[in-house]
Amino acid sequence: MRRAKSIEIVTAAILLLVLFAWYFDDPLRTTPGFVTDESSIAFDALTISRTGADEHGATMPLYFRAFGEYKNPVYIYLLALEFRITGPSILAARALSILLGFRTTSPRSRRAFC
Repeated sequence: MRRAKSIEIVTAAILLLVLFAWYFDDPLRTTPGFVTDESSIAFDALTISRTGADEHGATMPLYFRAFGEYKNPVYIYLLALEFRITGPSILAARALSILLGFRTTSPRSRRAFC
C-alpha cells in the first residue's frame, strides 16, 4: 500500500516535470511575434515598474485602459514586479504567463478548485 503510493507520487512528479519542460519549450519560437495584447500588458507593466504610472499617466490604477477595454491589474502588477527583478524582455513576459498557466493546470490546483 505504501509502495503503491510512493510510485504514484514519483510518477506524478515526473509527469509534472515533463509538462513543465513542454510549457517552457522555447516560448519565443512557438509564438512568433509579440502580439498586441502581450505588448500592451508588457508596456503597462514596464511603465508601472519604472514610474508607478501606466501609459496614460494614471498612478497605480485599479484597471488598465487599453484598446477600448480594461485589463485586469493583477497580472500587470505581477509582471511589473518581474520586470523590476529581471528587466524587461519578451521572454520574461511570456515566462510569467507560462508559470501561472502551469500552476493553474497542475493537478494540485485542480483539487483545490474542485
